[in-house]
Amino acid sequence: MASIYKRTNSPYWWVKYRDPATGKHVAISSKIKLTDPKNKIQTKLARYELEERLTSRSKSKTGAFKDWVPMFIDTHYKCGKRNKISYGHLTRFFKTENIVYPDQIDVHLYSRYLLFRIAEGVVKNTVNREFAFLKVLMRHADDAGYLAKNPFLNLRVKWDTSKEKNTISDSEIKLIRGTIIKIQNRNHFFNKKQIASASGIYPEQLSRLLRGKITLQDHPDIAKKLQAGYKKLGISISVFDDPFLTDPSYWVGGRFDKNKIDFLSDSLTIMWSQGLRVGEIYFDLYRDVNLKNKTLRILAKGDRYYHPPIHPVLFKKIEQWKKAGRTHSLPSGFEKSHTRSWVWAKFFKSLDLRHLSAHCFRVTFISRAINAGVPMGKVMRLTNHSRESISLIYQKFDRSQMDDIWDKLEN
Repeated sequence: MASIYKRTNSPYWWVKYRDPATGKHVAISSKIKLTDPKNKIQTKLARYELEERLTSRSKSKTGAFKDWVPMFIDTHYKCGKRNKISYGHLTRFFKTENIVYPDQIDVHLYSRYLLFRIAEGVVKNTVNREFAFLKVLMRHADDAGYLAKNPFLNLRVKWDTSKEKNTISDSEIKLIRGTIIKIQNRNHFFNKKQIASASGIYPEQLSRLLRGKITLQDHPDIAKKLQAGYKKLGISISVFDDPFLTDPSYWVGGRFDKNKIDFLSDSLTIMWSQGLRVGEIYFDLYRDVNLKNKTLRILAKGDRYYHPPIHPVLFKKIEQWKKAGRTHSLPSGFEKSHTRSWVWAKFFKSLDLRHLSAHCFRVTFISRAINAGVPMGKVMRLTNHSRESISLIYQKFDRSQMDDIWDKLEN
């Protein structure tokens, strides 16, 4: 709870401890000089006396979880919604165990809590995250004097290793690209509800038609109603010539309007050619693009910028977007990262590729680069992996040494 240390330019030993009242760390001088080796023993004794005072229980405080945990969360985790949810689950468990005070908890509580939450269908790593917050609470209870001894001081929990991240196969990327191109080539973007409403047919009938369960040739009455609905909507082609109705592979497009399809197309180009994270693909075409050096300015994890070179395919796209009057890399409405991930998840579900996510484009990009023989240092530099040991490798390569990457990543 308290520790002793040497401070630069100070002739004394210093003691550092956490103040139970505020929860903040406090450092005080022991006034015991460093010069005499025996003085270190005196400093340790002073530290032990301080710990005794800090751990002595206050009669004015009950130490019950409900009396101090809500204030503790508001003070230290104002934006910690996840921690509040974790405490809610812990509270439910405490009621089943009749636990009110921290000193009622023993070291075997973890195994009981694990069984309690897994029975509710929760995975082990989620339980470990919730239990990690309980360890934080117990440490604070120890500092505040609600505990004689923290039972979780040396407890280590085992986390399940993460599953291997999926890469996108050649057949899958062909299907993804082909579907997006097909939908873009459609001459209208009315969805199923709009067409069914204008035609006066049941949405279920249209769904069966889109999935190929029935055909227009076998149901001329439906074809007649659809043609009238097309006329109302201003669609000039015959229903028999619209692949949206005659080709089951087109029915995916009925779930996406033109703005979402444009987003899927543009983000696919960026992620497949550049290997950026989903949260990094929205950037300003003027402030974040250096046409002279052919580099991007990307705000990555940790709110730090890095400047990867631009793939030639993306470079041409950026020029096209600028000529079209665009100011950003993605259409409007996709400024938030979770919106982008949601649309891609919806698209993958439509294609029955539920095992994929938008992040798989980045995983595939790295795999392609390594398999193509691009040196690991350049791959790490290009994808901005944040390990400190890798940053030392980054420094060995300058901009001129990165030019041959695109030749090895040609499709």
